[in-house]
Amino acid sequence: MINLDTVGRLGNNKLLVLGGSSASEWPHIFNGIGYVTGIPITNVTQPLDSSDQVSFHEAGIPAVQLFSGVNPDYHRPSDTQGKIDAEGLVKVAKVTKEAIDYLSAKEAALSSSPQVGDANTTAPKTQRKVSLGSIPDFTYSGEGYRLSGVTPESPAAACGMQKGDIIVNISNKKIRGLKDVSNILKSLQPGEKIQVGYQRGEKEASCEAVLDSK
Repeated sequence: MINLDTVGRLGNNKLLVLGGSSASEWPHIFNGIGYVTGIPITNVTQPLDSSDQVSFHEAGIPAVQLFSGVNPDYHRPSDTQGKIDAEGLVKVAKVTKEAIDYLSAKEAALSSSPQVGDANTTAPKTQRKVSLGSIPDFTYSGEGYRLSGVTPESPAAACGMQKGDIIVNISNKKIRGLKDVSNILKSLQPGEKIQVGYQRGEKEASCEAVLDSK
């Protein structure tokens, strides 16, 4: 399954492929597509527990999400139609066509990996009610949760966090990646306070954030 979700604001960014570990062939497919089309593509390795491809993972079906990335207007009323990147959408369409052409000509099914489904079945099934306002860097594969930016006037902005910061713990809970942050926020309510520990370059810092409603 190929899920196109949030593909309208590509700009000069790389097109992100989420869920690529659901089959061993996905990274090779999209690396090849990037080479053929000249469109920069990044395979995101971190396991995530959101969007419509996840239910396919849990059923053992290889599935990916094509994603143009988070921006300051993400999930906000300010994300208006005038900000849609038409040229970027054409790039997404080209990548999607190449993937569909390859899959339709392939006789054997992709090799489903159980690891993505197993990782996601441990995540809380509740919907997240709060927002920290941190914009994740989906291309980051190291330890922690690196920010590609923060939403203006958000708890993260008020806390003083900025692009490039790496969140390493929240209220004394270690953060290994994006999914850890998502799971913690799902357990909290608007107005609750959290202590955020993060790294900025070689320095360590912490701050208190009061969570907003999502």
